Amino acid sequence: MVRPPYPAVVRLCTIADERWPEIDTAYYPHAILREKPHRFLNLVYTWCIERVEHDKIEEWIEELHDLLPWQDATTEAAVNAESESFMAMMAKQ
Repeated sequence: MVRPPYPAVVRLCTIADERWPEIDTAYYPHAILREKPHRFLNLVYTWCIERVEHDKIEEWIEELHDLLPWQDATTEAAVNAESESFMAMMAKQ
């Protein structure tokens, strides 16, 4: 997956994983893991926005939607990963 909002979803899930005790406590007693995925991500997003400095919110949002490291086709790692993926696909045929 490379289309938006994939990078934002990956980053929000990573934040939720890394900061889970704080996020869970912020929404206590609401069981946010039982929410639909879009609702869960909206809650994590809101938790983050409340903690970003006001003058840096736009920058944070842009970074949230930036390509992930493995999606940037200009890096050597991305080129190698794409080549390996292609070769693996060809080997299955």
